[in-house]
Amino acid sequence: MKNRMWLLIVFAIILSYMIYFFPVQRYFAETAFKNYILLQGASTDNIYYKKTYKDYKQDGYCIDVVYSDDLEYRYAYKYFVGKTPYKYNILCIVYDKQNVGVNVGAKKVKYPPIK
Repeated sequence: MKNRMWLLIVFAIILSYMIYFFPVQRYFAETAFKNYILLQGASTDNIYYKKTYKDYKQDGYCIDVVYSDDLEYRYAYKYFVGKTPYKYNILCIVYDKQNVGVNVGAKKVKYPPIK
């Protein structure tokens, strides 16, 4: 009886951990992403391509976006869990078609990152 109780407790802890670290964090990342792009002047209706995936190295989520009115650049949004120096816990990096980071000050991107 005691072994079953311990097994049930361990299973409940593992299940609650998985529920928090996958669907709940993804929801937080999507919400922060929507707020961030609204501040950039973009909208979710303007997205041509979007891919969301878990970043296991930096503990967060990555959201890659190509906007339909700015097809020559790919915007990589990185959502970080916890306290970060970034506003809204999101870092935005802009890449060109050759997958090279773009100097936003030198090139005209439609939606520059928020400082």
